[in-house]
Amino acid sequence: MGRNRPLGALLVLLTLISRFSKCDRLQDNQQLVARYKGFSLLRLLKLSGMNQIESILSLREKHEDNDDDNERKLIIFNDIILSRRLSVRLLTSPDLRPLVERHLTNDGIEYEVVVEDISLTLRSDLELNSLQHSKFYWNLENNEPTPPPPPPPHHYMRYDEIVALLTNWTKTGDSRDLVSLFSLGETFEGRDTKGITINGNRTDLPGIWIDSGIDPSNWLSPATALYVAHKIINFDDESSKKLRSRFRWFIVPVVNPDGYEHSFVADRFWRKTRRSFTEGNRTCFGADLNKNFDVHWAGAGTTDDPCSSRFRGPEPFSEMEAVNLRKGLEEKRIAGNGESLFAYLSIQSHGQFIFCPFAGKDMIKPKDYDYLFSAGKAALEASKTVEEIKEEFRFGTPPDLRYPIRGSVLDWVKETLKVNWTYAIDVFPTSDSVQFPLGHMISPAMIHPSGEQTYRIVETLIENMRSDFEIDLLFLYHGIRGNETKADAVREEL
Repeated sequence: MGRNRPLGALLVLLTLISRFSKCDRLQDNQQLVARYKGFSLLRLLKLSGMNQIESILSLREKHEDNDDDNERKLIIFNDIILSRRLSVRLLTSPDLRPLVERHLTNDGIEYEVVVEDISLTLRSDLELNSLQHSKFYWNLENNEPTPPPPPPPHHYMRYDEIVALLTNWTKTGDSRDLVSLFSLGETFEGRDTKGITINGNRTDLPGIWIDSGIDPSNWLSPATALYVAHKIINFDDESSKKLRSRFRWFIVPVVNPDGYEHSFVADRFWRKTRRSFTEGNRTCFGADLNKNFDVHWAGAGTTDDPCSSRFRGPEPFSEMEAVNLRKGLEEKRIAGNGESLFAYLSIQSHGQFIFCPFAGKDMIKPKDYDYLFSAGKAALEASKTVEEIKEEFRFGTPPDLRYPIRGSVLDWVKETLKVNWTYAIDVFPTSDSVQFPLGHMISPAMIHPSGEQTYRIVETLIENMRSDFEIDLLFLYHGIRGNETKADAVREEL
């Protein structure tokens, strides 16, 4: 049940944003659909041995290009060498498809055509998103003067809408004294990366950081983060009241605003930032933000080719967005009295995983893995309680479940900031979903089920963190963060 409050002037601002940008956004939708008209999605059924792996790598070397000045012909989802546990999917242009199919057949690689024309699915999703967008703003304009709070958005919001919504929470009714805005800093294209603090003045409360949108092509992640924030702020069920009253929250729905906007206006599958890089006669754009942190940087799964979607950047923290995120986390880590950031949760891509560190170390677990696993296992059970989603989450490290991620924010927060409770959540659907074979493209009808599922995961993780809160207090008391020998002794004692 919601908390009653007036709409407030800034909800009117939301409707104005909607009205003035409607034509522009319709044109953006048409451009997204046109860019991938006739593209087909192929799923490789099995890769046998290094010869077939090298065959796919040669396809990628010849045809996969992220240069904005060239039409993309081929996108390969999941890293060929590292994704031993996941199916590999190819998105190919109509003119390249005969060559790709001939290449696969000649090398004995079995495949199936999952979607003949991905633009038809994209058009359907965008039309539904526009309909949900119109319904959301119609409801805002036609509510009674003192309605319950509006439900979380049923549509994928553009970045300006998200900022207006965050601002509204700081200005409206009961939440005015609860929620405040903060800025991480400007992006390469000049956008202000906004977040909200809940209970910002309560330095006596443990701090929990949530961010999302590090992979800008996954629109469901920011929508899910907004759902979680909305429920914590606005609902009066026992769970929401407990989370609202016992913790200080820092929530940044989109940490890569430039890439997020680019995925709406130009390239639906854009995964990087938007800084330009010139190499020879080529100018390419962006780096993978989740490969740009100064921990286990470079190596397998990354590249120094700026035209690749796996480009790690020329050096750690080369991207303004990575620097902004680093500074924000460092500031909140030591805000108030003592080390106040108790937990870090990053809502990232799709696949239905709950990840803990280490992302960039094969077969190596942090010393407190058992505690991370215990909370994660409870969260897996909580994730099963949403009826609309049948597929199940899995828990583990990225190398165990997917592939290593070098230069990840997950490892940087764990190893550099020494935050004990550090998780990344990859939302609905699974990587092998039949209903949604392209996990980046999810119908907006799934925003609320995914949001509720993620909320229950977050709630359960935190409940189990609280039961082990004395571990963190002991670490602080003994001053032994980073001293694994003493840390092991404390755990033995507990």
